[in-house]
Amino acid sequence: MANDRIVRGEKSVTVVVSRTVFPGHEKDYDEWVRKLVEAATQAPGNIGVTMLVPAPGKSGLHHVI
Repeated sequence: MANDRIVRGEKSVTVVVSRTVFPGHEKDYDEWVRKLVEAATQAPGNIGVTMLVPAPGKSGLHHVI
């Protein structure tokens, strides 16, 4: 995407992915996030994954950190 960026640091990196999930596509998004988390856990030095999601029934951005 045009807004995606790669920022390199000396010793660590934090990746934040923010996406709007349109109604009816929640299962697609959940499957994509599952694959993303699985890949992240394989990365050397990974210390965890945090997900921020809107409250149930609310719309808005979903974040994976």
